[in-house]
Amino acid sequence: MNQYKSNIFRNDKPYPSYSYLSSNKSLMSLEAVNKILSSKSKNLFKEIVGNEVDELLYHMGQQGTGFVNAVFSSTKRTKFIENDFLNKKGMHILRCLLSKELTDHNRNMTGLSQDPNFQSFNKNGYLKLENFLDEEEFEFLRSQIVNPSFKKSSPHDAIKYKISENKKFQNIISMANGFHITYPHFDSYDYIMVHEPHKTKDLHIDIFFPTIKFWLYLEDIDISKGPLHYVPGSHDDTKENKLRWLYETSLVASQPSHPLHKKRKFTHKDNAFRLCIGGDNKTELNSLGFNMEIPMVGKKNTLVIIDVNGFHRRGDAADGTIRRSIRGFVREDPFKLANEELMCYINGRS
Repeated sequence: MNQYKSNIFRNDKPYPSYSYLSSNKSLMSLEAVNKILSSKSKNLFKEIVGNEVDELLYHMGQQGTGFVNAVFSSTKRTKFIENDFLNKKGMHILRCLLSKELTDHNRNMTGLSQDPNFQSFNKNGYLKLENFLDEEEFEFLRSQIVNPSFKKSSPHDAIKYKISENKKFQNIISMANGFHITYPHFDSYDYIMVHEPHKTKDLHIDIFFPTIKFWLYLEDIDISKGPLHYVPGSHDDTKENKLRWLYETSLVASQPSHPLHKKRKFTHKDNAFRLCIGGDNKTELNSLGFNMEIPMVGKKNTLVIIDVNGFHRRGDAADGTIRRSIRGFVREDPFKLANEELMCYINGRS
């Protein structure tokens, strides 16, 4: 191993094979990473970071199998991994690129990219579908939830299954998330707005990989209800300015004394990245090549889906305003997609 340490920056020395990077059950080896990542992603990575992906993987390998398995996973604990040296080598943005390409490959392999709504979602990072459910089905759900006897603090299984078993809902949620989903998580119905400073009112991204949240509006949601705001197209981590922003933020995320750390308001509690605090969102977004956020207003029976890897925030509303909708999310580990079937599919396309 010492021979590789001494020669790691020499262009005339090949990098060793890192099939040992993960356990035998994992397919996330160096060879797998290089198969999954496109040439465009590799070139973009090098342009931003200044070194090859292989160099990063070499240094990751020196940390041991347990560390590498954590990098190639997505849990609450590993949303962001603090390691100044490896993040400077591009570890965080490798995770961003790798998870996106795994999701894209899986969409293509499973045919989810053939969904008629895919092109719009892929471009913008959100969908807003009016009159989503049949009127009779929607009114049944609405009548059950607005009933005073309905326990809002404990979502009713019958309601969850009623929605989840709707094939139209299953198909659109699966397409947006990138792999087949039967029962997503539902976490609330009524949302009571409180007019006070809150971290969710800052434009932010939830996590480093493609994953979704959704709302089915049970009533008309106008701007006074404080609806979600979303920045179209900001979910795409292969856009150079977005990836540079992610790289820059990853470098200061573990440095609380850095001015940019305070501006981005990175917190260890949620490990989310925020665009700016007390700054000009328009200026920041324009510098990244994005337009201003748009409010997700809509009529009742509108389904809104967003990729929370894009910039979004909660809207403003008066104290006590109730925003009535069925809200849920899907958050599955994208690295689990690197199974034998998908790797065979990728190899066949190479």
